[in-house]
Formats: sequence, C-alpha cells, structure tokens
Amino acid sequence: MHSLRIPQWYLSASFFLFSLGSYYFYQINLYLFQLIGILFFLLVGNKNSFKLDLNIFVLIAYIFFSSVILSIFNSSHLTLSRILLPVLLFSYCVFLNIFFIQYSYASNRAIYFALSLNLFFFYLQFFCYVIFGIYIDYLEIITGEVQRAFGSTYDLGFYLINFRPTGLFNEPGTYSTWMMLIYIIYKLNLVRLGENKKQLLFDILFTLSVFLTFSIFGFIFLAIYLLSSASNNLKKSYKYLILFSAIYIFYLYINARFSSNIIYARDTSIDFRQMAIILYYNNLDLINIFFGLGVFNDFFLNYNIVGKDLGFLFSALTSTGLIGLILLIKSIYSRKTILYAYPLIIVLCLTKFTYTSALIWFAIYYLVVLKNEKYDYSLAQNDC
Repeated sequence: MHSLRIPQWYLSASFFLFSLGSYYFYQINLYLFQLIGILFFLLVGNKNSFKLDLNIFVLIAYIFFSSVILSIFNSSHLTLSRILLPVLLFSYCVFLNIFFIQYSYASNRAIYFALSLNLFFFYLQFFCYVIFGIYIDYLEIITGEVQRAFGSTYDLGFYLINFRPTGLFNEPGTYSTWMMLIYIIYKLNLVRLGENKKQLLFDILFTLSVFLTFSIFGFIFLAIYLLSSASNNLKKSYKYLILFSAIYIFYLYINARFSSNIIYARDTSIDFRQMAIILYYNNLDLINIFFGLGVFNDFFLNYNIVGKDLGFLFSALTSTGLIGLILLIKSIYSRKTILYAYPLIIVLCLTKFTYTSALIWFAIYYLVVLKNEKYDYSLAQNDC
C-alpha cells in the first residue's frame, strides 16, 4: 500500500516515545510521552485510508459502556480521564493501524530503533552502577517516581543479586514485559515482511538484558519465545544453549528467592495473587460472570491487583466478563495466524497490564493485522 512518505527518523522518534510506558505524570493523569508520540506521528501520517476493524470498534465500545454502567451501580467516580477512555483507545488504534499497515518496513526499523535505544540506556544504567557505583534513575528526574531497582539480595553462587536494572521503566518486571512483547512482535514482523536479518549481537544483548532484570515473568516470556523460535530451525543450536541456560539460572533464582533458609522467603507478589483470586471469587455473581466488574472498578484498582498480578487474561475476564473475553477472542482469532503467532498470544495473556495500557493494544492490533492481511504464511517456518 503506497502512502505519504515520512522521514525514518520521524517514525522512529514517534514509536520510541510511544514505547515509554512508565512515564506517567500524576499531576495531569497522562502518559504524556506516549500521547506526544502518537500526536507527533498523526500530524503527518496518511489518515485518509484508515479503517478501524469492526471487531475492535465493538470491543472498545463494549469496554467503555459496560464500565460506565457498572461504575454507576458500583458508585465509582467517573473522572474526566475515564470518560475520555474511548478517545485514548481510539487514538492507539489509529496510530497502530497506520504504523503497521501503511509504513510496514519503515515501522519495523522504528521498532528496532526503539529496542536499541532502550538497550543503550539499560546497559548504561547497569555498568554505571556495577563499575562506578553511580545509580542513574531515569524516571525520578522527569516524573518524580523512583525506579524500583533495589530490594532483596539473592545469592546464586556465581552472581550476587542486589541490583536489578530497570532501564527506562519503573521496575525490572515492567522492562521485561514491555521489551519482550515489542521484541517478539519485531521478530515476527521480520518473518511477515520476508526479511532475514542476521542480528546475533543484538539478540544476545537483548536476551542478556532480560536475564539481568531477574524478572520471573521475563524468564518465562524469554523461554516461550526461544522455545518457539528454536523449534523452527534445529540448526540454530545456540538458541537451545540460551534456553537451557535461562532455565538453569531461573531454577537457581527461584530457589534462592523462595528458599525458607533466607530472610526474604516471602514474596509479596504471591500475596497479591492470592488476594486477587479471593477477592474475585468472593464477589462473583451472574453480572460479574457475563459483564465483569468494569475497568473503572475502584474495589479492585485500590488493591492494584487485576492488571498487575494475575495477567491480562485474568484482567480481561474480571473487567469485561465472558462477553468481553469472547469479543477479544473474536477480534484476534484466525485459524491461519494462530500457529504463527502463538508465542505472542501466550505472552499477551500473561502480561500484567489492563485494557487501558498502550502495550496491550499494540499486541492486539498486530494480531488483527495478521488476521486481516493476506500474505504467505509459509514464511513463518523460516528462522528470523
């Protein structure tokens, strides 16, 4: 599809700003950099041929109106930011539609640029602390929120973990989630576009960065991707080496993190997950089963549970019910794309975010593109 040409740097800068998912400005209740990135891009993007997928439109409308109605019954406050939710979600979809379809090759280069820049800041933070003892907090100097890079100390025998770098994100787990999802889409997109780039150094640096966060979800996401990727090409034995190394280090880390022989034996994330399940089932009724609790439900949001602890699949179920879950599956499901993109679908379901996150719509819309676009799916068997 031919469209209005824009400079590569312009597209790359827009997506990089879009990828800054931890820069939330509490004074104005906005992810300001993401909004700037979207507006920055839409100023010159070709919007004339934009068509919102009908299933996505129905899903957004259902999320909003069901949440408003449930908020009225639950006496939740309908703030301006909540009322503007469909505008926010619609802006994500307009941006992603144009980004993925009208500028396909340039868009993938923009994703690569964003990943590379994030890696640069990640390793800058890591080496400045490890070598010079200087800690750089990228978040506090801009938003005032302190990055959570320090906490419990765990001894793996060959490496003492007392610092978990966060890069441009607020915590190690958020870095791993954002970067892994973007990375998987980038690699799948190389296959989709028929590109076969050799990026061994880039892949190693990226994989190592996920290791260094020592995020449990990061290890799981990486294992899912590596297992899927390595199975497509048995000659790429180094991927199995990385995979088995990840499993071994993951085992050592889990053992150290939850061992009863250390003072930090109790992980608070377990408490959150248990509380989420208890809260959900204690408040379950027919309305909750079919319509959910709404994305505006203060009861769950006050505990900071649904989106951040049990994963997006649980969040989608509790916030929009079975009806919302069916609409989501209908939006992204295709018999042709399901095998090709299953690592992305699994990781999407496990990510600790809600429908209000730009990252969720980034993955959803990419799956919609795969579903609607006609191309040679046999390319999916090639190694990327």
